[in-house]
Amino acid sequence: AIVAQGGSQIPVVSSFGGAQVAAQAGFQDVTVLAPGERWQRGGLTIQATVGAPTGATVRENGYLVRSEDGSLYYEPHGYPDPQLAGPVDVAIVPVVNLKLPGLGSVIRGQEVALATAQRLQPQALIPTAAGGDLEIAGWLPRFLQEEGTIAQMQAALVAAGLSTRVIAVAPGEPLPWQPV
Repeated sequence: AIVAQGGSQIPVVSSFGGAQVAAQAGFQDVTVLAPGERWQRGGLTIQATVGAPTGATVRENGYLVRSEDGSLYYEPHGYPDPQLAGPVDVAIVPVVNLKLPGLGSVIRGQEVALATAQRLQPQALIPTAAGGDLEIAGWLPRFLQEEGTIAQMQAALVAAGLSTRVIAVAPGEPLPWQPV
């Protein structure tokens, strides 16, 4: 939809797999980053971090985004970079587990979100794949089991002495933000 509206010149920064999807969608300014690499434009810096394994030897990226207005960390599968340290203003990470019986967690939120918040000290956690917001077609959804809730994660953050707030946002809704 963005490309159809004349947005093919919007810069895309992604992993190798994401770059293939972006190019197929018609984006023309596509930059591939490996973990540790950075992309800068104006006052914006995007650093790729280690992310989720997607095969025997392939990993997706997480991203650390910084500007003069603030910072955020994004890793939607629950495989945060163990070398990453905070603080960041916002972390966009899963806060629930999605499991396949016999295989374990395919999205690890409940398992790692608290430790991620303790390391990164974000003002806010924005959940991915929580509360039914994830749309998956085909046979897979019948087998996925969700563990944990947003409320349980907020309680765990409070119990750990963190002031981090969990902010659930519906897909497509803007989130006004004022860093503290």
